[in-house]
This record gives sequence, C-alpha cells and structure tokens, in this order.
Amino acid sequence: MLTVSAKRHLRRVDRFDSAAYLDDFIDSLNTTQLRATANMFVSNDRVRAELFQSKPKSRARSLLTSIRAKLTIQAHLDEIDDISSAVAAM
Repeated sequence: MLTVSAKRHLRRVDRFDSAAYLDDFIDSLNTTQLRATANMFVSNDRVRAELFQSKPKSRARSLLTSIRAKLTIQAHLDEIDDISSAVAAM
C-alpha cells in the first residue's frame, strides 16, 4: 500500500512537472510500493479509464518498464509483465 504521505505527494504534483517528479518518486519506493503502484493500472477504475488514450497509455507502459527494471524476483517480474500486457490490450 502507498503511504498517506506518498498519496499526498502525488496529488500535489503539477501535471506539467509530473514526469520529473514521478521518476524521483518511483525511485523512492520499495518493492511492495512499486507493485502496488503497478497494480493500480489494472485494479483502479479511474486509472484504467485514462489508459484508453494514447498518451497516458504510453506513459503507463514506460512507467511499468521502469518499475520492472527495479525488481529482481521472477514472480514480481511476471506480475509486471502481466500488467503491461493488460495495459497494451486496452
């Protein structure tokens, strides 16, 4: 689960500056938080609704690639691959 402070941080980020802040934010997360973030792409209705547009989908796929690079356990890598496939299919 994301902490309350992490959720607040995400809300405060200005959309125009979000790419730079998002990368720093993702770098600060542990494995459990990375997996929870990745799972939002398939479990959160609001997030999924955005993924039918090409720009958010492209950014999501890029973010999932970044998350995948930070993981080492094969089950976690497989989970990210499954999520990436689901995002690509949207």
